[in-house]
Order: sequence, then structure tokens, then C-alpha cells
Amino acid sequence: MENQNTNNSNLNKDEKQKKNQKRNVVLIGLALLVCAGAGIGYAVSNNNKSTLPLKEDLIFEYGEAIKLEPKTFLSNDVEENVLSSVELTSDLMSNAEKYTFDKKKFTVTSKDKKYLDVGEYEVSLKYSKESKDVPFEVKDTKAPVFEDFLTEIRIEQNAEDVDLKDYFKANDLSSAEITIDKQDFDIKKKGKYDISVSATDKYKNTTEKKSVVVKVVDSKDAKKNGLTETVDGKIPMSKETKEKVDKGETTIKKSEDKVEKPNSDKNNSNSNNNSNNSNEKPNSDKPSKPNNDNNTSKPSEPSHKHKWVEQFKTVHHEEKGHYENVMIADKWIEYKPIYETQEHSFCSVCHLDLTANNIVPWKHAEEHMLNGEAGGHYTDSVLVQVGTEEIVHEAVYEKRWIVDKPAWDEKVSTGFKCECGATK
Repeated sequence: MENQNTNNSNLNKDEKQKKNQKRNVVLIGLALLVCAGAGIGYAVSNNNKSTLPLKEDLIFEYGEAIKLEPKTFLSNDVEENVLSSVELTSDLMSNAEKYTFDKKKFTVTSKDKKYLDVGEYEVSLKYSKESKDVPFEVKDTKAPVFEDFLTEIRIEQNAEDVDLKDYFKANDLSSAEITIDKQDFDIKKKGKYDISVSATDKYKNTTEKKSVVVKVVDSKDAKKNGLTETVDGKIPMSKETKEKVDKGETTIKKSEDKVEKPNSDKNNSNSNNNSNNSNEKPNSDKPSKPNNDNNTSKPSEPSHKHKWVEQFKTVHHEEKGHYENVMIADKWIEYKPIYETQEHSFCSVCHLDLTANNIVPWKHAEEHMLNGEAGGHYTDSVLVQVGTEEIVHEAVYEKRWIVDKPAWDEKVSTGFKCECGATK
């Protein structure tokens, strides 16, 4: 009985050991599967990770220097050793008919221009086995900037050829068109007028409207306080005033206008203003009387009296003209002979060209023999004109510059100056 119990006990131990072994095998298998999955995931993750991560929003402002280098287009976290091994290619570098590429500075511009034109472009990047086509764009988003913006303009009443746009200049890489809102402006009526000025470039970038005061003044005020000069140095005047200036009977100086410098504080825009610019009356306060003290000396007289000499500047105007087609050679016809090689018969005695003269060879030989001479003929190749080729040469023209108005210099008054250095 005891032996039987012992045997049963041994059997139970064996079964437990087998179960434990199976469980361990299963656990080891699961562990291996987990490790394998993690390895595959890591490998996939590494494979999906690009070695050429790009910068976001590859948009460049028109006028910005664009360098065709990998670091221009790749994210800032790309390692230096990778950057140095990236190969960059583009039509911008190879198409010399459309672009200019500086191999030393790696900069690119449109042909014969300072900058790369507004538009969409593409470069290709290659590193190891990875390559990418990278599009980028050049945009113009900046509005024009006014140069020495006039906040006040003085114009003579009934001045001729007045265009308010001529008093303003706006700078922009894409060129700028100035727009004037004249409102109730009338050159025929004296007074103050409020106008607004703005500038728009080719890509519709527009400056904020700026307010300007236009003062239309009479001839007396114009002579006393001057008139505003246009951007190109002209001072529009009425017909009567211009005639007097041309005759030397009067002078009109350039007024000292209120100017707003680019990017300057508006509060400082009047810093160049002179009290002579305003229409306010000069200070009418009389000189203070001397005190009733023991000092009986008279007020000192000025030690220097200004001698004003009018100053001028020369404004050069380029000649104006146009191109015309001018004939430099008449139409003519060339007659060119046409030749071909033919076989002709010649007399052996007198060497007459029998074929050209329509003579039968044996008859001609017979005549020689009747005269006691030898008779015979031979053949030879000759060039014979068989026709004429007519070649028409058309008239030849070239473009020539025709001057409509020669260049000229205009003498314009800029104000007055004393030998002491004072100006007005």
C-alpha cells in the first residue's frame, strides 16, 4: 500500500515538471515575439525618418538675396556633416539664358537683373539614397515707400501743366504708381485744399493714404514765400509769372516745405519748417523801449546788413525723339547668267566653231579641199549660256534715332544767399 502511494506521488511531480517546462517555453516565445516586434517598429521608424527635413513656408521676399545652398532649404536641426554632403541641382544654376548664378557666392538672379523675379521655382536635393524636389516661391509683399514726402505744397493760382503726382516719388522694386484723391482741388481758386496720396506697386501692395495740404496762392504770395518744386526740379507757374521770370522782371524761389522723411516720426516731420512758410503775419510786436534808468545809450544797430544774391541751379533735360525706319539701300535686280557644258564641232583647219554657226562639218571641209587645203573637224567641250537667273534684292532699312527736341538746360532759382552764409 505504501509503495502504491509513493508511485502516485512521483507521477504527480513529473506532471508538474512537464507543465512548468511548457509554461516556460510559452513565456520565452512571447518574449521573443515582443522583442522582434519592437525591433521591426524601430527599423520602420528609422526608415520613415527623413534625412532631408525641409523648412516650412519656403517663401522669399522679392529683393532678398537667395543662396542656392542646402541650408537655405533644410531645417536648422540638420547636422553639418549631412549639409556638406547634400547635392543641390536646379535649372536656376544651369539655364544661363534666363538666370545668372554666382558660383562663388551661390546667389542667383534673373538674367540682367539684381534680383530673382517674382514667381515659383524648384531645386532638387540629394543625399545618399534620398532625393527631394523642393519648390519655393518669390513674392513681393512690401508696399512702396515715399521719398521725402511733402505734407504741404504751395502752387501758384492758374499755374500751367500742374500734375499733383509730379510732387511725389515712391520707391519700390516692382515700380510704383502714385494715386491722388484731389477731392475739391481747384487750381483756379486760391485757398487750402486737403488731398490724399497713396502708392501702389505692380503686385497691388499699397501704402496707407497720406494727407497733404495744398495751398493755392496768388502771384504776390508766390514771389514772397516761394513755390514748391516738383520731384524733377520744376516749379509750375502761371503764364504771366513765367513770362516775367523769362524777362528777368521777377524771381520765384523754391519754398521751404514740410517734408516727412521715410520711417521718420510724424511729430518730427515739421522740423525743417521755416516760419516764413506759414501764412501767419510776422510778429508785429514793437521793440521794447529802453528802461528809464541811468543807462541812456541807444539800442545797438545791426553790425551786418544782408546783401541777398539770387542762387540758381541748372536742371538738365534729356533730348526727346523717336526711332524711324530709314532706307539705306534701294531695291535692285541682279541678272545672273546660266551656263551648261556642250560638245561643239570645230574645223581642223581654221578652228571655226561649226556648231555655234550652224555649219555642217563635211560641207565646210569640202570648201577647204576645193581650195587645195586639208579638210576635217574635231569636237571639244565648251560652256554655253543657256539662260539668265533674275535675283531680286529688296530695299534695306535700319532704325535711326530722330531728335524731336534737343537736350536743354533750364536755369531754376533756388533762393537767395548772403556772403555771410545766410540764406532765404
